[in-house]
Amino acid sequence: MLKKLLPYFKYLKPVWFKFFLGISFGVIYSLASGLGLPVMVEKVFPILFGNVSKSPEWLINIANIFFEGNLDGGFLLVCCLTIPAIMLIRGIGFIGNGYYMAYAGFSVIQSIQIDMYKKVQSLPLSFFNKYKTGEINAAVMGYPNQIKLAVVDTSNDLVIQPLTFNLF
Repeated sequence: MLKKLLPYFKYLKPVWFKFFLGISFGVIYSLASGLGLPVMVEKVFPILFGNVSKSPEWLINIANIFFEGNLDGGFLLVCCLTIPAIMLIRGIGFIGNGYYMAYAGFSVIQSIQIDMYKKVQSLPLSFFNKYKTGEINAAVMGYPNQIKLAVVDTSNDLVIQPLTFNLF
């Protein structure tokens, strides 16, 4: 299956950096989802709800070093602010991934369609007598989108989905 898709990766070359940025933002999103949220639930929430005995030792050490062991006030505020911070990181990753992957995807579709239009225009007249106009239009408009789904979207999912799985 991969052999059939390899020729289409050449269409990613002009936008490889944006594709890489999209993958990078996707990794940020998946790490914030798969690692950030469970850490918040298991490590920080016990402090927020006053159950310091279930807090990890490293977090209590941070409180002792920076907040002189006072789990109220500043340390509690920092713990509370980590929740929106994780959500902000997650949101930035989601938006960046969506934008750059869409950009790369549209570029791939456009490049494939341009190559297909050039090919169709160079075909002999007997080709157009053999096939209906609707079939040709469907091929020119529909197939590039399917190739984009296979090349861009699948590549994105192959990187992001395993990382989104609960890493903790």
